[in-house]
Amino acid sequence: MAPLLDSSKRDPWIRLSIGLWIVFVLVIAAMTLSQPLRSLTPLYQQSAMDFWIGRREPLDFGQGFYYLPASRILYSPFALLGVAVGGLLWRLVGFGLITLSAWRWADLLTPRFVDRCFATILILMIPASAGALRNGQFDAPVWPLMALAAAAVAGGAWWRAAALLGLALALKPTAIVAALLVGAVWPQVGLRLLPIAVVILAIPYANPQWGYVSQLYGDLLQQFLGAVANPGRKEDLANALMVVGAPIPARAMTVLRVFAAIGILALALAAARRVTRIEAAFVALMLTVVYLLLFNPRTEGTSYMALALVAAPISARLALLERRPALSAVTAAIAILPGVVGLTPFTMRVLDLWMDPLLACVFFVTAAIPRALVPSAWTIRNPLALAGQAGDEAGERDLRPSR
Repeated sequence: MAPLLDSSKRDPWIRLSIGLWIVFVLVIAAMTLSQPLRSLTPLYQQSAMDFWIGRREPLDFGQGFYYLPASRILYSPFALLGVAVGGLLWRLVGFGLITLSAWRWADLLTPRFVDRCFATILILMIPASAGALRNGQFDAPVWPLMALAAAAVAGGAWWRAAALLGLALALKPTAIVAALLVGAVWPQVGLRLLPIAVVILAIPYANPQWGYVSQLYGDLLQQFLGAVANPGRKEDLANALMVVGAPIPARAMTVLRVFAAIGILALALAAARRVTRIEAAFVALMLTVVYLLLFNPRTEGTSYMALALVAAPISARLALLERRPALSAVTAAIAILPGVVGLTPFTMRVLDLWMDPLLACVFFVTAAIPRALVPSAWTIRNPLALAGQAGDEAGERDLRPSR
């Protein structure tokens, strides 16, 4: 791994980006402490407390608790600290994971320009991640956990990848898409993930009220089924098509989800055969993000921080290594624009429901598909990067197609 910010003292772009990221952290912290109830953390706190006293919440397909019982245990330490302090520490965990995932992928995708790539990712992440971090949503830690799991796959750290996917799954069940995709493409991870998943499902039975815990699992299943039947105004593909006048019946959308999942798996398997493991792992992450954003009936605007999490590293690589500035600018816009939708009532009225899914579709076509199927899409054109590539091939990195 490259030295942390070894060129920051002489690069004003790095200093500016890191400075803005720190200001961003401080602003979110100040907002959390001044208005701790204007977020989702009070819901998480109440759910964690309810778990230990055996209280069930009423089913609510619109605002209900769509998380595994294990998430209530994981949030319990934060709940005990109160809404303000616990909520602040919870957000700092999200900030830390986003920062770490940005650094890991900067190191993997742009090994000769780690500092500048890292700084670019952070600056591009600010608009789209602001909503999830301000609200204290589980999205803030879950998406970077999946990104870190993909980075572990890139390095062949199978147990670490499985553990990170298991932690993401414990926090939010939508992480099962990443777990299934990575586990299918790299069985070394999938086999290790099985016992971890069993532990995640069993841990809530540490609560001696076993019947209550089983009821929570039943309630969660009903919540999922209710979300499919009553999706509401969400930011998935189905609602986007409805806005533009091409609604899809619920059953047809279910069929489309199945075929899309098969297509995503086929692309991930093709990438594992055609490109390096580092590149294939990032392709799997991109495909997971696009699939969840477009086909999860619970996708919200704040969920699109995940799009920035994959678009920002690609934008930086396009600029620094591949020398494709126009496509880099387009990809940077894809990372930034999800943060624009909720800025004002006007942008909400004009852009809500359709723009974020459109951005995900554009990213799928311009980045995920070509990088899965065409090895030359990863071609390095920067002479400085090419000068160091031979050393990487000889030792530090596994650049061969590998599953």
